[in-house]
Amino acid sequence: MGTRKALGLLASGARRVRVVSATFHPDMPAGVERVTEPYRTEHLKDASLVFAATDSPDVNDAIVRDARAIGALVCRADVDEDNAGDFATPAMLREGALLITVSSGEARRCRR
Repeated sequence: MGTRKALGLLASGARRVRVVSATFHPDMPAGVERVTEPYRTEHLKDASLVFAATDSPDVNDAIVRDARAIGALVCRADVDEDNAGDFATPAMLREGALLITVSSGEARRCRR
């Protein structure tokens, strides 16, 4: 998932993308800052848009809390009614000029 998110952010004009992960897919773009260590609050320094997409609900909780503390928007990949993200990203299929997006009703759980 991190590779797809990074590619999408870069394609949308993001100037700085940082990914924190123990491992990286070989297709991770070269321009992405890679941090190979467990998540720490400091990893969000200067972030304005954050994706909490780990396999640990506790780590995702911490990421959401830390992102909000610095005023960054956060998207949470797993489900947590009490500590939901601020936005959701739809699945996308792009074929030439055609772009199709699909989203479930789950986006309503985002904090408004």
